[in-house]
Amino acid sequence: MNSYLFVFSSSCLLLYLAQKYDKKYPYFQIPLFILAAIIPAVLAAVRDDSIGTDTLVYANPVFADALTAPNINGMEERWDGWIAKSYLWMNFIMSRITTHVEWVHFLIAFMECMVVILALNNCKRYCSIWIGMLVYFCFFYVGSFNLIRQYLACSMGLFAVTFLLKNKPLYFYLIIAISMLFHTSNALFVFIHLVYLYTNHFKTLFSKLILIGVSISIVVSAQVFFDQYLALMTIIGFDFFARYFLESNDFDGGYKTVFLFAPLILFVIPFKKRIEKYTNHYDFFVCIIMIIIFGALLPLTNSIFLIRIVIPFNWMLCFILPMIAKSTNKFLIAGQQLYIVRYVITLYSIAYFVVVYVIYKAGEAYPYTSKILDSTYSSFLKLGF
Repeated sequence: MNSYLFVFSSSCLLLYLAQKYDKKYPYFQIPLFILAAIIPAVLAAVRDDSIGTDTLVYANPVFADALTAPNINGMEERWDGWIAKSYLWMNFIMSRITTHVEWVHFLIAFMECMVVILALNNCKRYCSIWIGMLVYFCFFYVGSFNLIRQYLACSMGLFAVTFLLKNKPLYFYLIIAISMLFHTSNALFVFIHLVYLYTNHFKTLFSKLILIGVSISIVVSAQVFFDQYLALMTIIGFDFFARYFLESNDFDGGYKTVFLFAPLILFVIPFKKRIEKYTNHYDFFVCIIMIIIFGALLPLTNSIFLIRIVIPFNWMLCFILPMIAKSTNKFLIAGQQLYIVRYVITLYSIAYFVVVYVIYKAGEAYPYTSKILDSTYSSFLKLGF
């Protein structure tokens, strides 16, 4: 766990400096952003093959095929219908540059981290960038060692949402379309737009409960007819897309995750007026949190595939939690400015990381091992460092 915590803290420190001194030293912001993305990308690149379920399932095999394939057509024939062509092209191009798969892992992790940073920077008016990145690290970074393509696409979806919050839906859908070239499930981000439109028109608690009730009814009823749905998808050629929701290799704690997500309500309800001073999207964020919490409960209905449906909503925490932290910056107790909420959110994020990835070992990414790092460390010791 020390490797993860060192990388998380180093990257977040750079982002804290970048945001704090962005007006005084604006030319240093982009270099700090890049360096903050490089550090976690290196950790992802040098990991052993056993770190992350899909590393051996398709990541390494796809690159191995790319090394021996005379052209992209040979790769497409083997992986057609499963791996997106954009991902195949990325591996094929990288195979013409290097024979080491570590560089592919580095590129994917760097792109994902950089897109998340840019998304947070795009909302820096009401977001603390370093806290947003800490949330990403604790909730999604380690998971990206397993859900490699999907989480890269989700980072793009997160960036797309920033334009939705600025009332630029055309840019939102354009970026979502691009992200679907890596993973078609990113079409689920469209539901976030529907929630956004709904909450802009209906802001009462009753309307929020109606939204949750309708969503649950649709999903539960879909489970009843899931066999027919799977058969239909198979007939029209989307059988893999259908099985994606049937077979979930995400965190298998099921409804137990509700105990991890339930405290989110305690972050938003008491600070309603403070949050509304920073953003007019309070109702939207509250609905997202309610969907996340109820989504964690739905496996009780045997709707296992719902775990994947709520993934885009879970990614919204990268905006919601830093927004809460920044809106409570001027929290005064006995005349002293305290950052209690910021500390609580930090501890909450770390606790989630420990429970999901360390204790339950979701995605098989813990304990972290790296023969490359061990070899490098041994070399330094031999040199007397």
